[in-house]
Amino acid sequence: MSSLPRAYLSQKLVQPLPTKEGVILRTVGEAANYVLALPPERAEHRNRWRHAAKLLLDQADVADVSRQVHLALFYDAGAFLIVAVLVVVVVWPTLAPWL
Repeated sequence: MSSLPRAYLSQKLVQPLPTKEGVILRTVGEAANYVLALPPERAEHRNRWRHAAKLLLDQADVADVSRQVHLALFYDAGAFLIVAVLVVVVVWPTLAPWL
């Protein structure tokens, strides 16, 4: 996505978007770099991230990019939360006797 115009990449997103890693995405360029850095197993199997990448490559309106990245981040956070709950509910009780 480095071939995108600098003016496009420097545009501010509609709102700052926090990631589950604690990074705050503020510009289209930061969002593009975040999408590019996603591990393949996370990005390729998630239609929301694919759609965000397509919008970025198409130089879509910043509001549309912001909305799609926000949606993808929201669902990623939800998936992370589900895994965390499963660990606490399923795995933790089996470990508790040894702690």
